Amino acid sequence: MRTTSIARPHAEPDPHARLTVVVGGDGTFRAVAGALLQDPHWGGAILPVPTGTASLFALSAGMRTTAHGLDLLASYLSTAEEGTREEPGWTLLRCDVGWARIERAQGRTTSAVPFLVSAGIGHSGATLLHTPHWAKTVLGAAGYGVGAIGRLAAGTVTLRLRTQAGEPESEVHDGVWAAEFGNIGRIPAGITVFPHGGVRTGSLAGLLVSFPGGVRDHPVRCSHLGRRISGWGRIFRAGFRGGHEHVDALRLWTTEAAHVTADRPLAAHLDGESVGMVTGLRLRLVPAELPVVVPYPAEA
Repeated sequence: MRTTSIARPHAEPDPHARLTVVVGGDGTFRAVAGALLQDPHWGGAILPVPTGTASLFALSAGMRTTAHGLDLLASYLSTAEEGTREEPGWTLLRCDVGWARIERAQGRTTSAVPFLVSAGIGHSGATLLHTPHWAKTVLGAAGYGVGAIGRLAAGTVTLRLRTQAGEPESEVHDGVWAAEFGNIGRIPAGITVFPHGGVRTGSLAGLLVSFPGGVRDHPVRCSHLGRRISGWGRIFRAGFRGGHEHVDALRLWTTEAAHVTADRPLAAHLDGESVGMVTGLRLRLVPAELPVVVPYPAEA
């Protein structure tokens, strides 16, 4: 068995390696984790070295910077080779993994693909779809704000949501801006998106953003613009200070499986990367599926 494998964008991970070092962002982490988890011969662990736009999975697992990830790798290699853990600088955390089947027009459905951070449909997906590459390159995670500028006042949509696989009927939600399902809690700058989420909670953290009274498929009217701005203000304040459960525009829940559908194609994303226009997402969570080397003691 090889001791270490290095996985970068467009490189194939080695399923026989004891440790796979993943250099990149959330999209790279997701691709490598998916390839390894679906290989019956894999029995190792991954160590993320974040170099991406946001790298939310690495952040949630305790790696804040590229240097932090490289220090962790050095600690792992030194203790692993010596076979001692007297002064451990790392530990193994088994993280939850979400799996999504993407439904498209004409009844097409993809095979299951993983997500480590979040899956969403609606204007959150449109925000990512319309964020230019230069904005992410120049501004980093803040570059997504460029894509969001034109979406905050966008018209609402109608979604059907079933949050448990055994439920016979879907619940209809009008006035929806986006539906999100997360495996994390916070994003950079200490902003909490999913107060009920985390990399090893054993459930998906659901978040529905809706503005009742919004005009379907049309930008918000001037007479309602103040109400929409006020709603976003309360959402942003909750992100910094907490109290999501007291924001009228937010609905929170937890689930192990969900099926969300739309009556027309909407933009969607997995782990902050656009997956194009979809008519639905079938989601499920596998608890503690992915072994990840993280700093000791684990923060997640």
